[in-house]
Amino acid sequence: MHTEECSAIGDSDVCNPAIDEDYHALAQLIARVGIVCGKPLTHECDCDKCPEGKPELCFDSLIEIGREIMVRMLEHFHREDDLMKALPRNRSTREHCAAHRREHVYFSTRYNQSVAPINVHHPVTGLRTVDTFISDWIRSHILEYDVKLASLLKTESLRQ
Repeated sequence: MHTEECSAIGDSDVCNPAIDEDYHALAQLIARVGIVCGKPLTHECDCDKCPEGKPELCFDSLIEIGREIMVRMLEHFHREDDLMKALPRNRSTREHCAAHRREHVYFSTRYNQSVAPINVHHPVTGLRTVDTFISDWIRSHILEYDVKLASLLKTESLRQ
């Protein structure tokens, strides 16, 4: 969705090309988390019913995707930090940027906590936790911070 009222959460667009590109790439990684084991990620999914060796393959795939997600998120955080540095220094932008940066630290901490307990013999539990955490955090972050950042950036570009 690329309209003047751009802020769709379904496809993660906030009307800032750099932010939107990051979220589209991240959405692809998140989709990979949901299909790691080749079955839909439901509560009925049980690694104990998988053929021997399959949970270990799922675990390895999840760890690799998890690394890619963290790298992508860190790149995104750096990109947003650079965008925030371009904003004028006033009370509103300083408050937004400080809170926005705290959320980035919060993500990193919580993400590491969500992936740490993933068990090599029963990775589906970790899959559910990571999938839910990332999806919920991103939706919330977009609504609370990235839409506002895109708006501040747009306002600043109109002033110039």
